[in-house]
Amino acid sequence: MGEKLRVTQKIRVGTGDFVELDNVSVYFQIRKGLLKRIFVVRALENINIAIGEHSVLVIVGESGCGKSTLGRVVAGLQPPSHGRLLFRGKDVRSLKGREYREFRRSIQLVHQDPYSSLNPTKTVFDILYSPLKYWGYVKNKDEALEKILELLESVKVTPPEEYIFRYPHQLSGGEKQRIALARALSVKPRFIVADEVISAIDVSLRIDLMNLMIDFWRKYGIGYLFITHELASARYFAELTGGIIAVMYLGRVVEAAPPRKLIFNPLHPYTKALIAATPELLMDLSELRKKKPLPLKSVDIPSATKYIPGCKFNTRCPFADRRCLDEEPMLREVEPGHYVACHKVL
Repeated sequence: MGEKLRVTQKIRVGTGDFVELDNVSVYFQIRKGLLKRIFVVRALENINIAIGEHSVLVIVGESGCGKSTLGRVVAGLQPPSHGRLLFRGKDVRSLKGREYREFRRSIQLVHQDPYSSLNPTKTVFDILYSPLKYWGYVKNKDEALEKILELLESVKVTPPEEYIFRYPHQLSGGEKQRIALARALSVKPRFIVADEVISAIDVSLRIDLMNLMIDFWRKYGIGYLFITHELASARYFAELTGGIIAVMYLGRVVEAAPPRKLIFNPLHPYTKALIAATPELLMDLSELRKKKPLPLKSVDIPSATKYIPGCKFNTRCPFADRRCLDEEPMLREVEPGHYVACHKVL
């Protein structure tokens, strides 16, 4: 890691610093091959993001780019290998007692797979009762009953009386994900990490779930880190919440901007390639017809264990030159609210 990476500009989402990633990197060691050689996976490198309360950051990118790892860091489930996670200006590793409990309660994670995130041996009542009891919102099961019925109503699992004593295998994928969302909401969080929450449910239900989450943003001021691999969903969620979209590639943020600026004035070649690959029916046809597909040198994303000097996109970018092969570009704000990491953008 060179010195230039250490001064990468910080993406600011909203006002204030509710949660902040300060130069965060995450590395994993894995063993591969017959000789079980050790390889390093650079899941995240030099991520600098500050998110204010009631703010929304949408992360989009291909599988393996580090989106979920970023979400786990923000939720406090994955410690950084380097750098710091800050909560209300304090390093999470220094938090103790009441302050640490407040951090754990304030930021909740909704997992990608609702089929494995719910305990199959517990009923819906038990799944929602556990966090309510742990955090002291109810004293016993009788007191919890009314609260749980309200939670089910709020996530549109109705009539709640029919669902409260069902087991996860008796629920559809969409119902499971709404129960997972209700579990996160049960402790009155200030921020939710939604990790690919719409990818495992039917297409017809995805808009409904996003609208439900947006309603909670409006009513209760809940902020989101919304993670998705679909640019159309990223745009929808960000536009309706006034959020920022950040595009990730191989553990780095390569571009970040408000949705309309990112969609209609992309600056990074990778962002342009993503837009060109998005189904036209989900975008503005008049604008997309003007855009031509970007002829990438390769359609395959490199292995996360392979070290790529310079810009990590140079193996696929049709515009890469000698500087791109030798020097990694820093993320910088090229105009108000628009960040990009590309040598070709002056």
